[in-house]
Amino acid sequence: MTADIAHDLRTPLTVISGYHRIDAGRGFWKPTPQRLALIYSEIERLQNLVGDLGMLSRADAGELSLTPQNLVPKALLDWSAALFRHLAEQKKISIQVKADENLPKYSSTKPE
Repeated sequence: MTADIAHDLRTPLTVISGYHRIDAGRGFWKPTPQRLALIYSEIERLQNLVGDLGMLSRADAGELSLTPQNLVPKALLDWSAALFRHLAEQKKISIQVKADENLPKYSSTKPE
């Protein structure tokens, strides 16, 4: 797990430091909106990873509180498909959700 965490942290740092090394204050590249957006997205990625590590630490310490929520299976499947639809289309893959609209809702206490 530590190796995975190190790899996940190293990747955005490599992107950011790569831009710094290319320029190193010599003005070789201009900070275009696209380059700045890429650097910012990698910074956000690092912030999310650090947040995830904090949550993992709280879970390990038994301090993570969970809030059970009702779950509509079809809605979750549709949402999950929507997340990956653009990427799938780029690879000429079709994502379709085939699930009964009347699947029972899940409750943290009992199925409805």
